[in-house]
Amino acid sequence: MPEAIFLSGGGNAIDHTAVGDVAEGEVVVTADQVGIAKLPIASGDTGAIHFGGLYRMTKATGAIAIGVDCYWDDTNNVVTTEASGTKYLGTLAAAGVSGTLTCDVVRSNQSEDDGG
Repeated sequence: MPEAIFLSGGGNAIDHTAVGDVAEGEVVVTADQVGIAKLPIASGDTGAIHFGGLYRMTKATGAIAIGVDCYWDDTNNVVTTEASGTKYLGTLAAAGVSGTLTCDVVRSNQSEDDGG
């Protein structure tokens, strides 16, 4: 499964020059932002990474309640509620039930630091 599967919505996108191959649905962390590639980007090429929309994503073990802030754990490549050492991702749109591998995350167009 890709790290993120686009479900619906839209939002802002920026150009990103890939330093390695980026797969469709891969989460891309740049400085303090977390974007998602809807299409593959070959190493050295420029493509769009997106900051808005609804995505189904792999989550950490345990339950995550609907509406809570979520963060991207770039070390383990999962959604988590742990803010320390992670990057703000969005809010949970559908509860991530314990024992399941995925959750649905609403991405905002702003970072948490910008009031997102």
